[in-house]
Amino acid sequence: MCYLALSVLGFLLSRLPGWTVAALSRVVGTLFYIFSPFRRTIMAANLRCACPNLTVSQRRAVARRSFARLIELGMFALALPFLSKRRIRRSFSLAGDWKNFAKMDRARLLLIPHQTLSEALVLAPFLDEAIRGEHVAVLYRPFRSKAIERLTVKGRGRFGVRPLSRRSGLLEASHLLKRGRCVALLFDQYAGTSGTQSLFCGRIAIGTALAEILAEYSSAVVSLAHVERTGPWRGKIVLEPLPAGEPVALAADRWLENKLQEKNFRDDWLWAHNRWKRPRDRLLNLQWRKDRLPELCRLRGLESLPKKTEILVRMPNWLGDNVMVLPILRSLRLGRPDARIRLLCPRPYADWLALLPFVDDAIALPERGIHYFRAIRQLPCPQPDFHILFANSNRGDLEAFFLQASVRVGFFCGRRRPLLTHRLSTADASGQHRTEIWHSALEQIGLPPTLSREPIHRFESVGHSIAIFPGASNCRSQKCWPPERWRELAKRLLVKFPERTIYLLGSTGDQSLAEEIGAGLPADRICNFIGRTTVLELVRLLGNCALALAVDTGAMHLANCYNVPTIALFGPTNPIATGPLFDGPKIILQPPGCPSTGGLPMEQLSVDKVFFAVAGQLQKH
Repeated sequence: MCYLALSVLGFLLSRLPGWTVAALSRVVGTLFYIFSPFRRTIMAANLRCACPNLTVSQRRAVARRSFARLIELGMFALALPFLSKRRIRRSFSLAGDWKNFAKMDRARLLLIPHQTLSEALVLAPFLDEAIRGEHVAVLYRPFRSKAIERLTVKGRGRFGVRPLSRRSGLLEASHLLKRGRCVALLFDQYAGTSGTQSLFCGRIAIGTALAEILAEYSSAVVSLAHVERTGPWRGKIVLEPLPAGEPVALAADRWLENKLQEKNFRDDWLWAHNRWKRPRDRLLNLQWRKDRLPELCRLRGLESLPKKTEILVRMPNWLGDNVMVLPILRSLRLGRPDARIRLLCPRPYADWLALLPFVDDAIALPERGIHYFRAIRQLPCPQPDFHILFANSNRGDLEAFFLQASVRVGFFCGRRRPLLTHRLSTADASGQHRTEIWHSALEQIGLPPTLSREPIHRFESVGHSIAIFPGASNCRSQKCWPPERWRELAKRLLVKFPERTIYLLGSTGDQSLAEEIGAGLPADRICNFIGRTTVLELVRLLGNCALALAVDTGAMHLANCYNVPTIALFGPTNPIATGPLFDGPKIILQPPGCPSTGGLPMEQLSVDKVFFAVAGQLQKH
């Protein structure tokens, strides 16, 4: 029944005049453009990569025309079995040396780009008697619908071309080539996990190696065939020789890259097909069993992979969480050396994060207010290919939605997060560090599994000062040690180590703590920097310190990631989940009898225990 309905539709379409086909294609294509945001996003990403010289409005115009041509292709495939021979002769012609091509007594391989009227190539035997007796086979990917498959095979085989399914016809195609016949196939489609990684328009693509394999197996002459569209269901079927001196796949890709710079060909190519698609489990990793990237870089004269993929990482809102994300960014750089990694972060962290060696840029979030999301859309960053969110908030999800990344990745934390395209499951936080949880979740989409705990930087010389961070940046007072304990500790340290000074460091909200701690202590040996430093200045001060002493706060993580010996005071919070991660010198102190996952108040941690730990660490280093 479905086949009968499609046949009736195809017959009616075959009787439509050209102007009606053009009008119908534009109307339906415009509707698809408006109501198919997923395909529209793919088109925008593809055009941005292949045609960076076009403006945004020009790329949108190409996308709208491409949607119309896609509809035109679908209607042509349905109408092909019913088009009159007179209309075919009037609408299509041949260009190129088809006669000599047909007379060759050796195997021939035709490579076809995926265009609007690529289906019209099966008309070549009808348009020229010299080709009519030629046995031509076409390899194609079968449709899921049996009715569409049956009607398509009928149209393609109408003038003697033999359709061969890629699922079952590869062996027959190789036999035909061995007997000196002609086989045609599309060469510019996404090839899935069985494909080979290559460079197309400077960006990693997964293409088919089938053309190269068949050409090598049969010693075939390889040519290119495409349709120069001159109107709706009208065009020239052009034959061109494949440039010699390069591997087949590389030569074909170079040819296509050049053709895409031509306006008519660019409008005809089917941008809705994601040539740069990657399997879900390889989104953040270029490791591939059929990897020709080093060879292709050498053949193209490139010293390294061009950074054409845009990855935007929405950093957390707290300093400690930002530090805990750094090992993941390092793994991300390892997995995607072809990517520009940009960070979207709170303004106080932007200058510091931009200097990290595995980050290309850091963009400060705008000030909150009524025009916040308008400012988000005007940020100086191109539309990203991947948007990874470490901010578990509705605001972060809306930011990703407005920035229009085709892949938006976040973590499933008990809510649905419908604006994301990939929601990654996370393990129980009690027995793992938060960084390990994030890292394991991102391994589901290909992040390299090696989590490095190497410090971000090691200062060349050990300083003499002692850094004390008495407050918690997220204002959780239960995480703080009482100020009188800090004052007693500072007094004993100044007596024990008369050559050392103490830096009091922290945010503006910790100023009252600094005044209580410093009361009655020598002002020339207590340097109060609380609320007076940026993150970048804080890092420079840590370079002058022999030791950092902190509660569970962001500065503790910062000192640890810069290899400053760190003593971390924990009570109610869990050091397994949020303790110092990096492999620098570190000691975690908890109240007596406290479980390893925390749970006791900070007041139960004695001054003696902290003092002896600090003294031992200073004498050791």
